[in-house]
Amino acid sequence: MKLLFFSLLFLLSVNLFAQQKHPDCNLNFEKIDNKTKLPLHWIDRWNKEGYTLNVDSSVKSNGKYSIRIESKDKKNKESFGCIMQPIPVNFNGRSVTLKGKLKLEDIKEGSAGLLLRIDGKDNMLQFDNMLQRRISGTSDWQEYSTTLPLDDASAKYIYIAVITDGVGKLWADDLSLTIDGVNITEVNTFPLRTYKGESDTSFDKGSNVSITETNERITENLYQLGKIWGFLKYYHPKVTNGDYNWDYELFRVMPKVINAADNSERNKIFLEWINSLGPITEFNNVSFTELQDVKIYPDLEWIRDEKTFSSDLIAKLEEVKNAKRTDTSYYINMYEGVGNPKFQNENSYSDIALDDGHRLVALFRYWNMVQYFFPDKHLIGEDWNTVLKESIPEFINGKTDYDYHLNVVKLIARIKDSHAMILSWDKYIQNYFGENMAPYKITFIEEKPIVTGYMEWGANNFKMKTEGSLIFGDEILSINGKPVQDIIKEKLAYTPGSNYSVQLRDMAYSLLRTNDSVLVIEYNRDGAAQTANIVCNNYMSFDFMKSYNEEKSKKMWKILDNNIGYIYPGVMKNDSLPNIMDKLKDTKGIVIDFRCYPSDFMVFTLMKYLNPLPAPFVKFTMGNIQYPGVFSNGVTLSTGDTNANYYKGKIIILVNETTQSSAEYHTMAFRTAPNSKIIGSTTAGADGNVSNITLPGGIKTMISGIGILTPDGKETQRIGIVPDIEIKQTIKGFREGRDELLEKAIELINN
Repeated sequence: MKLLFFSLLFLLSVNLFAQQKHPDCNLNFEKIDNKTKLPLHWIDRWNKEGYTLNVDSSVKSNGKYSIRIESKDKKNKESFGCIMQPIPVNFNGRSVTLKGKLKLEDIKEGSAGLLLRIDGKDNMLQFDNMLQRRISGTSDWQEYSTTLPLDDASAKYIYIAVITDGVGKLWADDLSLTIDGVNITEVNTFPLRTYKGESDTSFDKGSNVSITETNERITENLYQLGKIWGFLKYYHPKVTNGDYNWDYELFRVMPKVINAADNSERNKIFLEWINSLGPITEFNNVSFTELQDVKIYPDLEWIRDEKTFSSDLIAKLEEVKNAKRTDTSYYINMYEGVGNPKFQNENSYSDIALDDGHRLVALFRYWNMVQYFFPDKHLIGEDWNTVLKESIPEFINGKTDYDYHLNVVKLIARIKDSHAMILSWDKYIQNYFGENMAPYKITFIEEKPIVTGYMEWGANNFKMKTEGSLIFGDEILSINGKPVQDIIKEKLAYTPGSNYSVQLRDMAYSLLRTNDSVLVIEYNRDGAAQTANIVCNNYMSFDFMKSYNEEKSKKMWKILDNNIGYIYPGVMKNDSLPNIMDKLKDTKGIVIDFRCYPSDFMVFTLMKYLNPLPAPFVKFTMGNIQYPGVFSNGVTLSTGDTNANYYKGKIIILVNETTQSSAEYHTMAFRTAPNSKIIGSTTAGADGNVSNITLPGGIKTMISGIGILTPDGKETQRIGIVPDIEIKQTIKGFREGRDELLEKAIELINN
């Protein structure tokens, strides 16, 4: 009876704890911390030099206080003022919304906003700081809001903040935080889930791994370690359950493996290591070959290599391969409804000095993510195993942070994915390309760098048009005496892209960057080589948003000569479609200009007007947590409805290297329309939902997370969307101010 009583009491206490409401977050700033003199629960951890934070009792929207952030003189481009609060995610929810009132006084040289950020164990999952909205100037109290998805099992903290990166004064008051529309104070909380591996703090201050030399034996030892470590990370149930901090287990075993004198000693170390993880008691009833609709099987033949591994080690690796795994894993998950991988619980090591162990973690982590969860690994164009072996000496010998960051970019570039860009600000990579820049926009036309615009100097709106400077149409021949083709060849290794056209597209932004104050540029104008000394400025002082803002100011649609319609998806919204299609229904043809990124998702909405019947346009391949490295064919999707009154004119879709990701996906759908043709050149060759990756040093990058195929199974990665008629902008056409793709589209519709 006593046991039953205590059991009931325990269950009752757990239930009561689970039903506790979330505590007050002091979102109205009314409670003040006597020690910090700031609002209770709020901290200044992110606040930078040059900004002051104060409670203000004279200027407020409601109650007794507001918070004031002020800067009279912004110190540098990276500086910002911020007061923030971390909130543990110990509740369920699909979305989180932060609202609040802001008052501005002469905010300039930057903007203001609310910040909402969702973090995992050691990586950022979602983020919005409103700075892209360019809230500035002087204004009385106005309410602003931002919403982010929260339905993520790896979410650990929500960060809320008030922020400005400008000069002036900003006040904030009356904040509210809601989870699925429910105020945070009314949300039921529950205990945070913990994992055994998270209690391991042995290497929090460093890996203690130091490698003083590299030779063939050490490289081979590390090569095999990197492969087995990654295999166990995604295959061994004890690791997938979160029982081990797998980075730290690597640090423990690495010195032994490095010093192994031969294969026999190395195999013994591996076998003891795997056995130490504990026995495997459950196994899969279904083999890899029995899985349905498999497009790609994992590359696991290496675990049976009798020349490298002993028979008992091979048996142990086979046992791990055949172990039963659930569809959840500590280090990997899949996005619901989409199927691209969600890499989680990865330590960024952004707050400590990196050593040899951390650099090899970066290499092994990234290599294995690609090995098991990159759907396009088979399209890379080189042996991924060879990439690992070649990269090991580079990551070991590159001892400086500068070397390490460049090695990471070089590794990322080798997967040939236009999505695989560096997302985070990286001072080392920026230094490689150059802190300064000549004030010109470059576009590669006919694979030659052509001056196609002027870069503006921020708020000064200053254009570099002095005597002896470059003009539109000039072809760059050399920079500081170095032929431009040599510069291109050098920078290709550090410019990720699915194909050469995209690499040139992205290289155009860095070609005229330098750490010098002046560039000596040799250029071709009217067939004659000339030279100009171009003064450079810090590239962060340029207004890179100018072209973006100009694009957003374009018209959604118009009617060209001879009753030809024109649609620009870069600014078009779904709610405008009924009116637009009503205006264009009697035109002889429509040009859809997809040399942009769509501002709305119109795969199914616009196609209701263009297709007489539903038409298949895409199929997917997706990875598998239970069988890492397996990619299966998904369903084939169709677009369009039954519509006897569909648009019956010609449809011409314009594409080039700027047509990427969602734009390529839309193009695949739009080409199913009757009387449609795609004209232009190679698209970016990177379609499908992206997956974020965090690497040591706080480096953030992405990969394409699902494979995108045409309905007949043809690949689109790297290849892109192949136009029906290939036509490219020419240097001659640009100099004459002509849009040759649009001209060809009009010609096809008229004829």
